[in-house]
Amino acid sequence: MELQSFKEFVANADEQQLKAIAFMASWLGEMSPRYCTCSVQCNKTCPVVQGMGEAFQLAASRLE
Repeated sequence: MELQSFKEFVANADEQQLKAIAFMASWLGEMSPRYCTCSVQCNKTCPVVQGMGEAFQLAASRLE
């Protein structure tokens, strides 16, 4: 799934899907220190990571 497709999915997701996406975002946030071993922390500047973060924020705002 392309990043834009993921953002569109989030924009059209129902409440149950949004809750699952929010859970995944939380889990990724907790696991990132364990699985991101890049010494230059490329995850901070990666456009894919940033795009997913935007999608996760959209999911959270839609749940409110």
